[in-house]
Amino acid sequence: MRSAGLDRINVSVDTLDERRYRALTGGRLDRVLAGLTAAARAGPRPLKLNTVLQRTVNGDQLRQLVELAADLDAEARFIELMPLGSAGRDHYHRQFLSAGEALARLREELRYEGPLPREADGATARRHRFRTPAGAAVTVGLIAPVSAPFCASCDRLRLDCRGRLHTCIRARHAVELAPLLTRRGELRAALRRALAAKAPADCWPDRNMLALGG
Repeated sequence: MRSAGLDRINVSVDTLDERRYRALTGGRLDRVLAGLTAAARAGPRPLKLNTVLQRTVNGDQLRQLVELAADLDAEARFIELMPLGSAGRDHYHRQFLSAGEALARLREELRYEGPLPREADGATARRHRFRTPAGAAVTVGLIAPVSAPFCASCDRLRLDCRGRLHTCIRARHAVELAPLLTRRGELRAALRRALAAKAPADCWPDRNMLALGG
């Protein structure tokens, strides 16, 4: 994959506890960790480890997750849980852990070296530099769509597997692009209209992230 042109990898690692990992995903943590080691050796950069903050799932493992990222020369990214969907809202009320609280916990357990500049205009993560007890420097990104919304600067769009364009994770409606794929002028016009209408959302829809995809 690297020789074919893959130049960056994001991997979800929500816990380093084998039992919790299996309960969340049905998969095996040891296989994921072996894959991460292989990815680190292959060299695509940036390599990012994404963790959705959940109080009783990984709130006690933040330091260990950052140390794993440091060992892999990767960046740790912690993302706030969002209240999407009815089941998601119930889970959110039980498990929400803010990016600010996560940062405070990490500052207690690791050496904090300060904030880093934003990667680019529209970047969603606030990045910080830490140093582990072993002396390794590591970057930690915190994405806080709930406690510190970034709607005003967001330039992200999502295209789902059915050809629907979502201008925001929280948008109620999507733009149907699939029927326009053979009509380039109409497709271009639909994209322009969607971009022009992109605006901060005022609600959390009932649709869940599984339906939205990446």
